[in-house]
This record gives sequence, C-alpha cells and structure tokens, in this order.
Amino acid sequence: MGTRAAVYTRISKDDGSALGVSRQENDCRRLCKQKGWSVTEVYTDNDVTASGRKRRPAYEAMLASIQRGEIDAVVVYHLNRLHRRPAELESFITVADERGIALANVSGDVDLGTSAGRLVARLMGATAAHELERTTERIRRKHAELAEAGKLSGTGTRPFGYEDDFITIRADEAKVIRQIVRQFLNGKSLRAIAQDLNSKGITTTTTGKQWQVPVLRRMVTSARIAGLREHRQNRKVTLSKVPAVWKGIVSPEDHERVLSRMSTISAGKRGWEGKFKHVLSGVAECGLCGNHLTIRKSGDRADSYGCVRMPGNGGCFGVRINAAAAEQIVTGALLAAIPEVSPPKQTKREDVDLLRALRDTDARMEDTDAMFADGTVDRASYTRIRDRLTKTRTDLRQEIERMTAPTVPDVPTGPRAVKAWWESASIEDRRRVLRFFVSRVVIHPAKVRGSNRVDPDRIRVVFAH
Repeated sequence: MGTRAAVYTRISKDDGSALGVSRQENDCRRLCKQKGWSVTEVYTDNDVTASGRKRRPAYEAMLASIQRGEIDAVVVYHLNRLHRRPAELESFITVADERGIALANVSGDVDLGTSAGRLVARLMGATAAHELERTTERIRRKHAELAEAGKLSGTGTRPFGYEDDFITIRADEAKVIRQIVRQFLNGKSLRAIAQDLNSKGITTTTTGKQWQVPVLRRMVTSARIAGLREHRQNRKVTLSKVPAVWKGIVSPEDHERVLSRMSTISAGKRGWEGKFKHVLSGVAECGLCGNHLTIRKSGDRADSYGCVRMPGNGGCFGVRINAAAAEQIVTGALLAAIPEVSPPKQTKREDVDLLRALRDTDARMEDTDAMFADGTVDRASYTRIRDRLTKTRTDLRQEIERMTAPTVPDVPTGPRAVKAWWESASIEDRRRVLRFFVSRVVIHPAKVRGSNRVDPDRIRVVFAH
C-alpha cells in the first residue's frame, strides 16, 4: 500500500472566494504526485487564523485521523500554514513521532523523524511566531493611534443609529436611541425596553433580528452613541475616550449617567427590577414580623403571598393571602388616591461635578495601568491603587445614579386616564408607580390562623406622599 497523504490548507483572511486555499491545494497535490503519494483527504480551514486560540475544525479532524492511523504523511504549502505557535508545533511533533508521520511542504521538505528536521521546523516556527508578534504590535499601535485621533479603525456591521459610512447619523434610529436612553435613565429595565422595541417591530441593523438584553446593553453603554472614541488595548485597559470624527446621538453626560446606573444594577441595587411577575412582590410586608412576603404556589391552587422562612430573612409563616385578591384591593386604593396625591416638585440636581470627578478617576486608572505596564509600579502597589480607584469609581457612579434617578413616574392625570393606563401597563411600570406612591403595604394575619380568606381590613396601604 502506498503512502496515504493528507493535504492541509489554511488562510487567515478570505473574501469568500476561497482562491487562496485552492492554490495551496493544487501545489500540494503536485508535490504528492512527484513523491508518488496518494491524497486521501484534503483538510481546509478557510478564513481561520492559527495565531490565537480560535479552534481550527479541519486541523483537529486531521489530528484525529492521524491518531486513528489513517494518514501516513501531511503535506502543506508552508509550515506556517500548519502552525504559528511553537507550543502547537511541539504537540504536532510528538504526535507525528508516535505515528511515524512524514511532513512535506511545497517550499521545502522537513523530516520530523530526524533531529535536523525537527530543528528546522522549530526554527521556522520560531521565525513565524516572531513575525506574527511584530505584525500584531504594528496593528495594535496603528489602532491605538487611530483611537487617539478619534478615527475609525475598521468596518463591520453597521452600528444602529448610523449610516453605512459609520459617521452619518440615521435620524429615525437616532430618535429610537434617545428614547431608549431616556427610558433607561427614568428607571425602565433593559428587558422591558427590549420587549417594547420588539412589540413595535423595531429590529437591529443588518441582521434584522429582535432585540435581546445583551445587545441592547452593549449599544446603550457604548461611547460611540455619545460621539466618543474608545479603544480597548486589551480586555482590561481602555484608552481615554476622545471626541470622535462622528457626531454623538446623546450627550457625554447622559453617557456617563447610563454607565452609572448600569454600575448600580450590576452591584445588585436594582438588578431584580423587570423580573417580578407580581405587583406586590418585594413590596408587601408581613404584619407580624415585617418580613417581605413572597409568592407561594401550591399545585392547582391560586397563587398567594406568604411569609416564609429562608436563610437570612427570618420569616414567621404567620401570614398568607390570595395574591390576586390582595393585588385588586391595593390597586383599587392606589388608583383612587393617585389623582388626589400631589407628588413633590421635581428639582434638577446638578451632577456635573460628579461626572467630572468620574472622568478624572477613569484617567487616573488609565495612568496606573500604563505605569504598571511600563514597570514603574510593582504588582502589589498596582493592585492596591487599582482597588482604591475602582471603589471610588463605583461610589461616584452610584451617587450619580441616586441623584439622577427619576422621582415622578410618567402617569397621566385624571381618574379614567389613570385606570386605562394601569390596565395597559406592564408589571414593571405598575411596580414603578406603586413604589413611588406607596411606601408600605402591610398584610396582617387572618383572624382564623392558617386561613387564606381575603378581608380588606387585613391590608394597610401607607402612601408616601
């Protein structure tokens, strides 16, 4: 039986034509013919780099065939098509040595079965790795220069709110972005905003898909929509935000406010908002122990609010009430009171100084990162300074979020209008209104212990204003 050869082709960047890998395959087949080897399989990773940790499916399939003893030789156009990382090359050498695999490349034979052949392969691999590092450094520096100048550094999917040139604002989408930011800063959750966008048939850009929370979060927190250019030198370090060549859709101040509220949500202050399915969840209190009541389900029976004992909450099991009936009583009291309640006048609080302090803190964090990268400060000092600045930034963002949090929900005036609004509003919006006008909803135990009977006298609604 002749030598069974596998041809491996790869190119890092391809325009979709696959011409590069086709040329490699043709040259490799000619080499196999010269050697009298029969090509049993062609493994192709098109538009796949070998420099990072991205998987190469065809390469992995070829290794599996080698392990099964189905291949006697591997033919490539050049060794750097097969490997660019020395560690990966060493792994391949080990497998090839165990299976007695021959390796040939169009630019010159390399016999991995000999020490001289392995030396050549390692030298070529080290050279390829060095060239890759130099190329990577040049590309990173170029991207950093473009970022510092506020310029674009590439293209991709058209960003929502901008035309295909990535610079000109698209008016209809910009209007949607401003509305999203306004709603988010007014306390609406990203989940509710996404649902609202999808219900109106407003989709993402070129893909035309429905909005998901992660996609919406990336857009609303991006510096781009504020007309700022940011650049991540790696996954941790972000260069200074500078004015970009494109105009912003929202103000830089609102961008900072969004980041501040997002920081508060991430810290768990309001992270549960938008997940409740009942109006009184987390609001109703036990009239005996003061613990928050939770929804209790019991087979086919109707949901009820009950005081339960769980780790850390100290419940007493002394109160239980039908959920729908309790919500109806509280809702009736609320809707009747809203037209008569005069909300406090909303005063615009100044948070410019806090925003300026936040930007200064970000700049100091970037300076600290640069000093650590240059070796000016050691790791212990860097960690101590970074932790202190991180805490300062978190505190500033939470203070900004507290100052700019909405105080008056967007509720229409007039009894009929309020009732119509309530019936069409989402659970989240109902909870926002309830939590604004009502400070406490106390549920007292039934006269007969263990009874789930609803008596209006058991419910006390305490209004905040």
